[in-house]
Amino acid sequence: MAPPLHDLTRYLLAAGGTTNPDGVDAHLLYVEDDSLRLKLWTGTRFRDEETIAEDIRPGSTASYVVNGTIRTIVCISSVNVIRALKYHEEDEEWVEDESIPGHTVHPNGHITAGVDAEQRLRVAFQGLTGRLVILDENWAETALPADPIIGTPLFTVLWKASFEVCYVSKDRRIHMIANSSDKVMIDHALTEHLKRMVILPNQSGELGVLGLTEKDVILQVVMEEGRGMSKQVGEVIDGKFQLMGEMMITGNAFSLAFKILNM
Repeated sequence: MAPPLHDLTRYLLAAGGTTNPDGVDAHLLYVEDDSLRLKLWTGTRFRDEETIAEDIRPGSTASYVVNGTIRTIVCISSVNVIRALKYHEEDEEWVEDESIPGHTVHPNGHITAGVDAEQRLRVAFQGLTGRLVILDENWAETALPADPIIGTPLFTVLWKASFEVCYVSKDRRIHMIANSSDKVMIDHALTEHLKRMVILPNQSGELGVLGLTEKDVILQVVMEEGRGMSKQVGEVIDGKFQLMGEMMITGNAFSLAFKILNM
């Protein structure tokens, strides 16, 4: 199995994580039982595992953001409330951020985070009513004028200096939204539900999607010759990727993920 597909599978099966600039390894988050675990993936194996938090919602997502020397993890508690932890270098431990108010996530909702063009932390999640909500660096919330499906996967990108939240709309298309500007990213109606997705650029500088369906199939959604399309490229069996077709992506998946997260 090609390394990009192997790494991509690890990325999609994780609750969240962050990549190193060299694209060689990544810190991935996993929810195991009710605990959030951080694991270093070296490209061939896991090492340096640690428990970040307990009382986490099973099956939920999380996000790891590195902003200069500041490292932040956001996750969803067992009662669907957002938690944030920051790493203290001197004490070498993750400490709960007690300043965050009680923001409630939909029971089937997800969370994602990133850094905007001004290097400020932004957190996006699906709220209790199903609306998409974004939090600023002071944890103040703003509802976005989006119409997502319940349980939509979420992914943030800094695209052409604009901080965008990517999601699946009720029209079954993948959208991206920044403030009040909502647009279709790929004009193709999905027939399968995505539970995870990652947004990657192609060699032409256009955005594409690689997602994991509820049936553990890897689905690629792209624009080709002005037309949106999707194809099954593989499936996950016992945690390993099995190729089903031609993969229209080259290079290390972690390197590409780092590139899109830092544009």
